[in-house]
Amino acid sequence: MVLALGSTVIVKYAATVRTIRQREKLVEVESELRTHRGKLKAAQNLRGVLTRELSQTQRQKKALDKKTKHDENELTSLNR
Repeated sequence: MVLALGSTVIVKYAATVRTIRQREKLVEVESELRTHRGKLKAAQNLRGVLTRELSQTQRQKKALDKKTKHDENELTSLNR
């Protein structure tokens, strides 16, 4: 009887220690997850900014190309 009670206490202790270690690991992993989610969000925001800047630069290039062509045509007509 004492042996059974002693083994039950040991099993319960071992299970408790394992649970505590798993909870500590869970807290650690959750912290890492929050860190990585923050980095992901920052990268997504940066990508959005860069995409908008690229679009703006492409529009500006298109406008400059159009103006350049117009100015070249005007210069050609003045040289005639």
